[in-house]
Amino acid sequence: MPNQQKALVLPAKQGLFEIQSVPIPTPGPGQLLIKVHSTALNPVDWNIQVHGFSTEGILTFSRAGFQQYTISNADVTMKIPEHLTFDQAATIPAGLATAALGLYLPRSPTNAHFGSAQLIAPWDADGRGKYKGKPMVRVLVVWS
Repeated sequence: MPNQQKALVLPAKQGLFEIQSVPIPTPGPGQLLIKVHSTALNPVDWNIQVHGFSTEGILTFSRAGFQQYTISNADVTMKIPEHLTFDQAATIPAGLATAALGLYLPRSPTNAHFGSAQLIAPWDADGRGKYKGKPMVRVLVVWS
């Protein structure tokens, strides 16, 4: 395996994106190195350059999607179902995160205006088994 990969980087704050050669990240304990076949353009991605969500210097992330290889924690990584293409599977994280935030995000003074259902998350101690047999759990089971 080579030690360099092509990646989309932002060499300067509010600059233009460039394709550059960067090191392939090394996974740590409990992590996987994933070869990227397809990546989604998520809502936050389109405005990073314009609004400057970056720091000075070259912006690179070991977990970024706009590169040939990326790192993921093994415990939150799933096998792509055979009936899905790479492009279809790339849309799951943003959709799933949006649904989870809408259902389980606790309200606070900083996000009180968001319309979360404020349900107890099934991954929290108080939520384990709480939604067993309920439709929202069945939807998540289809993807696993």
